[in-house]
Amino acid sequence: MKFEIFAGRDFSADFVVMSDDGVTPVVLDPNDTATFTMSTNGLDPTCVIHDTQMTIVDANNGTFNLSFTAMETAVLKQDIGFKEDKFSTLSNYLGFIDFTLVAGNRQAVIDVNVREVGICLTNP
Repeated sequence: MKFEIFAGRDFSADFVVMSDDGVTPVVLDPNDTATFTMSTNGLDPTCVIHDTQMTIVDANNGTFNLSFTAMETAVLKQDIGFKEDKFSTLSNYLGFIDFTLVAGNRQAVIDVNVREVGICLTNP
């Protein structure tokens, strides 16, 4: 799966915390929390989004939501491949999710692609 954020646009995504069996979602406790941090990918990574709080949206199915405003995503820049790769976006950011759970903490790392979308001007 390609995790992609559109620069300069509102963004929202849900993440499900799975139990140790890898199939069943964890039932979340009201005290469970999750934060998302994103840095540049590669040598000498630089933090671009720091400790964004995620929201529990479905406790029975272990689901947290991550959301950013258009202003927050506007700082992100796309990196594209070569013409022979159809100029597809590259994962130039690394996302780190830190789940602090009563049932036991978990962490996840995801590659993040950013796509800049052109703005179409309208005639008055």
